[in-house]
Order: sequence, then structure tokens, then C-alpha cells
Amino acid sequence: MAEPAAPTAVPSGLGIQLQRLPGAPVVALRAWLPGGARSEQIGGQALITGRLLAEGSQRRSWRRLAREAEERGIVLESFGGHEAIGISIEALARDTERALDDLAELLLEPALPATRFRSLKRQASAELESQRDRPELRTGRAFLEALYAPHPRSRPLQGSRESLRRLTGDDCRDWYRRALSTGIQIAVAGRIDEQAVDQGLRARLACWATCDERPAITPAPPPPPGPSARRLHVALPPGEQAHLFCGHLSVPRAHPDRPALMLLGVVLGAGAGCRGRLVERIRERQGLAYEVDVATAAGAGIDAGRFTVYAGTTAKNLRRTERALRDELERLLERGIGRDELEEARGYLVASLPLRIETAGQIADRLIEAAFYGPGVRPETLAASWRSLSLEAVMAAAHRHLHPDKLAVVAGVPVSRRG
Repeated sequence: MAEPAAPTAVPSGLGIQLQRLPGAPVVALRAWLPGGARSEQIGGQALITGRLLAEGSQRRSWRRLAREAEERGIVLESFGGHEAIGISIEALARDTERALDDLAELLLEPALPATRFRSLKRQASAELESQRDRPELRTGRAFLEALYAPHPRSRPLQGSRESLRRLTGDDCRDWYRRALSTGIQIAVAGRIDEQAVDQGLRARLACWATCDERPAITPAPPPPPGPSARRLHVALPPGEQAHLFCGHLSVPRAHPDRPALMLLGVVLGAGAGCRGRLVERIRERQGLAYEVDVATAAGAGIDAGRFTVYAGTTAKNLRRTERALRDELERLLERGIGRDELEEARGYLVASLPLRIETAGQIADRLIEAAFYGPGVRPETLAASWRSLSLEAVMAAAHRHLHPDKLAVVAGVPVSRRG
């Protein structure tokens, strides 16, 4: 199996991406700070800190902020993810200046209030409990641990109940200062004056750009180890359904082979409404599973994503399902794919892409992703890659990145009531 691809470099400094759009008089703003759970010291630190960003500033309480946003029809949200935390704002174009003010205020003067901190910790703990009650999520969590441990990708964004108990408001404030010192990436799309928005953002963030006192940046974790084939069983509550996850690490989001792997994913069954080889064989022809999902670079970002096949099946069909899966992958590598299959996959991806870049918010999302991961993830770049890839290039990528003999296999198996 090939060594896992090196992680993408994390962007630093201030980056601003702008796009004026015709049509509806709206504007969408996105701001990301590099870091996320991959650089936290305590599980749940990034998630809680990111969610706290929309909970008020040093000037305005979270209640006042919410009331004033509602009065103007502004939608303001924040998040904490694996690789970034950030803020999202949607507003009418006439309120662009107000939205820019809100964005700068929340980035540079977040309150991170204690009352909301405690509430968000309780929410995160409840989310962990809810995940434990869903057999497919429990099995999927074990699968991520098998692929990524000890990398932070192996654990829930919420951390654990123990880490949440240890987490303090000071931990979040200190971690936020470090995240802010790394850089700010901003994207704005909508009916805007691009020059005015650029100047307005730089003026509002001037104090950050000229700040000389910045805490040391937390080192990024080493790349995920990419284990050899492993087999794990997860005991589930009594029932009929079993859950099977098979896969291994693949490529980061900006990897040049990702477009080819996306085409292969559709051939195997990743496209909505497309049957694909694995879906056709396992579910339709052999009736071994009621659900089959395929992804060739799931979760790809700064760190490597994963090739994953999920099958919702029964305990008695687990082995047959796994054998059919391996056999189909080996057949693809030995005999290749047909030109008709490639053209169908190419047509599906190219035709469905416009549906993901229709609104100002969707376009702002794509802009900031490109700033964060590199220009190779831009929709127009992906579409050009899909159109130009030859059958030979796609199969070469398959041989580099698909390894049926190195699959990690995690099966969630219901335990009988008699144990």
C-alpha cells in the first residue's frame, strides 16, 4: 500500500476572496481560522470554541446580537471543525457594511461567555450520548479509530465526556488566541462592490494584521499512520441489522489524483441515483445489503481522506458482503473500467456540479475552500479535470490508491439477547 499522502500546508496570514454575483440582492460572508480539532490540546476544545464565536462579543451580548440580527434578517452562525473554526453570515446586500462590522467584531472581540460555554459543553456531551445510541455511528467511529488513531481525526469532534469535564473557558480563550494568530481566510460573494468590500475588510482587520504580539502556533499533528489491514468487531444491541465498513486512507483534498478518484467513486456507486458496480452487485444482484455507500476520498482535507465502502446488512451476510466487495475491487483493478462507465461517471459529475454553486452562500463556501486547500478544489478546476481525464489516467490512479488487500474491516454485529 502506498504511503499516505503528506498533509496540505495550512494557509497563514490574511486572505480575502471576493466574487460579485448578479441576481438576488444578497451577500454571504465566510471566515475561517486554521486549526480545528487537529491542533487542539483537549478533546472538544475546537468545537466549543468555534460554536462560541456566534455567542456575543465584548460589545454586545449574545441576546442583543441575536435580536439585532433577526431585526435585519441576518443569519449568523459559527462552527468548530476538524481543520478550521469559523463564522458564517448571510444578509441582504443593503446590509453589507453591517455584516462586515459583525464579522470583524466577532473575530477580533469574541466574548466566549461563561454561561454559553457551560451550555455548549452540555450540548456536546448530549451529542456524544446520542451517537452511542445509533449503531451505525458507533461502528463508523470504530472504523475511524482503526484508520486514523492516534491522529485527531480518529476521535469525535466533541472529544469525550472526560475531556469535556476537564475543558475550561480559559482553555478555549487561550486556544482561540493561538488559532487567530495563525491566519484568517475570508470569502465574500453576492451583489457587492469588490473593491469597497476588500478595503472595508482590510481597514476593519488592520489591528490584527499589524499586531506583533502573537502566541506560539500549536504544531500540527503528524500525518495519520495508515495502518495495514485490520479486522474489528463492534458489539451492538440486539437486532437484525449489522453494519460493515471497509476501507483505507486515500488522498488529501488538494491531491492531483482526487478528481480521478471521484470518477472511480461514481463507477463504484458513489453517485446519487447512480447504481455503480458495488451497489449493483451487493444490493441489486445478490441481495446482500439494503444499503451500500461508496466514497473514494471521504473527509479529505488538509489530511488524507479515506476510501470507504459501507454496507447495511445482516450478521449472516457480513462475510459474503465483504467477499463480494473485495472481488469487485480486484476485478476493477485487473480488467479496468469500460469507456461507457467512464463517460457516464464524467457526465454525472459535470452535470451535478452547478447544483452545488447556485447560491451566494454556496459560492462563498467554494471560494474559502479554494483559499484554504488550494486552487485545485475550485469547481471550474474540478470540472476541467473530469472532462480531460483519460481512461488510462483514471486506471493509473486506481492502481495507486485502491488496495483491496489492505482494507481495514470493521463490522458492527448485533449481540443476541442471550449474549
